[in-house]
Amino acid sequence: MLTWITKTAKGQKGNKRSFLSSLRTSKGNAGHMPRSILNTDLRLLILSMSLRRTILGCLQVIRSLYLYIIGYDLMAIGLLSMIATIVGAMRSVFIGILADKYGRKVFIVLGGLSSTVRLLIYAFFTDYTMLIAAQIIGAMGEGAGAGQPSVSGMIADKSMKESRTKIFTIFALTNSFVGILGSLLGSLPKPLQSWLLIGEAESFRLLFLFCAFLSFISFIFVLPIREEPPRNRGGRRESFLPKKSTATISRFSVVRAIGGFGFGITGDLIGPWFKIKFSMGEEVLGPVYAVSRFIVMLLYLLIFKVEKDLDEVKIIALNRILSAAAMLLIPFVPGCLEFSLLLIAYRVSITITMPIRQAFIVSIVDPSERSSAVGFSNLARMSIRSFAPAIGGYIMQSISMSLPFVIGAAVIALNGVSYQFFFGKRRRSTS
Repeated sequence: MLTWITKTAKGQKGNKRSFLSSLRTSKGNAGHMPRSILNTDLRLLILSMSLRRTILGCLQVIRSLYLYIIGYDLMAIGLLSMIATIVGAMRSVFIGILADKYGRKVFIVLGGLSSTVRLLIYAFFTDYTMLIAAQIIGAMGEGAGAGQPSVSGMIADKSMKESRTKIFTIFALTNSFVGILGSLLGSLPKPLQSWLLIGEAESFRLLFLFCAFLSFISFIFVLPIREEPPRNRGGRRESFLPKKSTATISRFSVVRAIGGFGFGITGDLIGPWFKIKFSMGEEVLGPVYAVSRFIVMLLYLLIFKVEKDLDEVKIIALNRILSAAAMLLIPFVPGCLEFSLLLIAYRVSITITMPIRQAFIVSIVDPSERSSAVGFSNLARMSIRSFAPAIGGYIMQSISMSLPFVIGAAVIALNGVSYQFFFGKRRRSTS
């Protein structure tokens, strides 16, 4: 995948740099500067994240459907999501602080192990108490992607400001590619039932077991990575809490909290909602998620062709308006085909700005507070988002199947406005 990325978009003429040259630093500028912005440590990190993202792509398709198949209603499914999100929110902020003070690597390794335990519980237990335990253990894990404090901090430590958005985009590109594989993996339960002559629930459990194996080996790629000393990250922080970027972190946290509720009120319930309305499940959702990731992967390439500095705030704000429009229309589509096309549009819209947002926050705060900034903003987003699935499940089950989509669309639009309000005149750091 990395070889394919570096070979894409060759052949540009004139003074424009090719895609390949955008992944190279200019020769002779620092004597010993590495030629590629993707050094060995970043490549190892990408390999680890690729396995974790394959798992997440699969779980996004099968987890809620599996819970519905084994007898849990929408409210119970929403509560499980709420528990995981609450624990994840607390984990995010504490690990963000600790990663800035003591290092990122150990938390990424532990995250792979906790994810493995969660998947094993899903593979062997159906009791609600054990599923709660699985959600808590899994949510304690860290390092599933570039949006996590330890991973974002590590990427920022090992990159330069002028190439940071492109590095985050490379991570996003790779994640999209392996996410396609994960989504297609999630569409296998029905074929497994025919091939192996097993029941519906058993076919899901086989996938949980396979994902547990992938999760276990994912942290092996992290072990050789060299940890960046605190003195090389802008100096060791004297205080436990971040102080230099308090105002920026506070504003960004408010913005992310709004988005957390808007996206969360339907995010974990789309699968069961689709099955209830159209009597279809993973055999449709798997390919839909795969197609959306493929489109996003192609669109990410456009970032590399932009030579000037991106207006991140305007891009994110406009994107949120498109996401809101797609969510608003989903519950009113007449058939499966229309739903699939609209869900693809929605998934593309909520994913395409991810590397831009990730690079933006680590570039506008003090270098010694990068992981903390991601951690606190994740805390705000996940704290509010933790209640959203339970609220959405209650509304769908007791009031209206469509109302959560309308509420979510309104809040997502507000999220776009808040980005422009708080960061319309942004200030970037120099490292």
